[in-house]
Amino acid sequence: MPAVAAEPAGGARAAGAPGVAQDGPPDGGAERGEAREAWSWVGAASGRARPADGLFGARGNRYRARVQSVKHVLWVTLALNVLVAVAKLVVGKLIGSLTLVSDGVHSLTDGSSNVIGLVSMAWAARPADASHPYGHQKFEILAATAVGVSLFITAWEIGRHAVSAMLTPSAPPTIDALGFVVVGVTFAVNVFVASYERAAGKRLQSPLLLADAAHTASDLFVTLSVLASLVACRLGAPWLDPVIALGIGAFIALLAFRLLLQNVTVLADGAPIPSEDIERIVLAVPGVRSCHKIRTRGYAGHIWVDLHVRVDPHLDTIAGHRIVHDVQAEVRRSLPGIEDVLIHTEPASASDGRDRSRDESSAGARPPRQGSA
Repeated sequence: MPAVAAEPAGGARAAGAPGVAQDGPPDGGAERGEAREAWSWVGAASGRARPADGLFGARGNRYRARVQSVKHVLWVTLALNVLVAVAKLVVGKLIGSLTLVSDGVHSLTDGSSNVIGLVSMAWAARPADASHPYGHQKFEILAATAVGVSLFITAWEIGRHAVSAMLTPSAPPTIDALGFVVVGVTFAVNVFVASYERAAGKRLQSPLLLADAAHTASDLFVTLSVLASLVACRLGAPWLDPVIALGIGAFIALLAFRLLLQNVTVLADGAPIPSEDIERIVLAVPGVRSCHKIRTRGYAGHIWVDLHVRVDPHLDTIAGHRIVHDVQAEVRRSLPGIEDVLIHTEPASASDGRDRSRDESSAGARPPRQGSA
C-alpha cells in the first residue's frame, strides 16, 4: 500500500481509495471537529477556503484572549514602573542625591521594556496569513530576547562602574531620611511588580512576562546595591561597595544568559518535548504499529508536532485516516498546549512487531487480500 499523507484539512476531496491524501477528517468526535476548524484556515492559505476567524479557529480566540491578558499586565507594570522612576527622580533632585537620580534613570529602563513588550504583543496578536501560516507568536519571543539583551547591558554597566570604583575611589553616596523612605517604598513596589509579572507569566505561559519580571527583579538588585553601599560606608568599609556591585552584576549576567538561552532555543526551533514522550503516547493508540521522524517546535502553550506513523498495509484510506485522528486526539489530550499535530502514514512491515489482528479489529480494517505481501 502506498504511503498516505493524512492531514486534517477543510477541503472536500473524497476519501476511500488507498494512497490518496485526504483533505477532510472523518465525521464524529470533538477533536475531529476542532481539526476541521483548525485546518479550514490552512485551506484558505492555498485559496481553497475562506480564512477561519483568528489563528486556528477556537484556539485563535483563546490566543487573542491570552494576548489581551498579557497586554493588561504590561500596562499595569508600565504605570507602576513610571511611578517608581518619577518618585526617585523627583526626590533625588530635591535632596541633591546623585545616587537616587541614577537609580531613577535605571528604573525608567523597566518602563521601556514594557513599551517594547506592548508593541511586540500587538504584532504577535495578528492572525496567521499566507506569508505567516504559523502565525506571529514569535514576536513575543523576540521581545523576550530583547529584554534579555537589556539585562546583559545592565549587568555590564554595573560591572563597569564597580571596576571603576575599585580603581579610582570616589566619595561615598549619601541619602537622607526622605531618600531612604523613597527607596524603601519603591523597593516594595518593585517587589510587587516582579511577583505580579512572574505569577502572570506562569499562568499565561508568557515568555515575555517572565523575561520582564526578571528585568524588574534586576532593578531590585540595583536598589539593594545602593543600600548596601550606604550600609558599608556607615560601617567604615567603603571597599565593600564595588565588591557587592560586582556580585550583583554577575548574578544579573547569569540571569540574562539563562533568559537568552531559553528564547534563542525557541527561535532556533529547539524541541520543547522529548521525542520519547511523543512516541510513548502514539504507540498506545490502537492501530499504530510504530512511529518515527518525530519533531516538535515552539514553546509552552504553542507547540507544533509532526511525525510519521506506520499502520497495517491492508487498511483503506478511511481507516488509516481515523487512526491518524485518534493519534492527534490522544496527543492533544496527553500534552497541553499543542497547536497542531501533522501526521504522515506509512505501511508497516513485519519487523514493526505489533499484533496485526489486534490492530485490524480495533481499527475496523479489511481482511488481508489473497496474495498481498
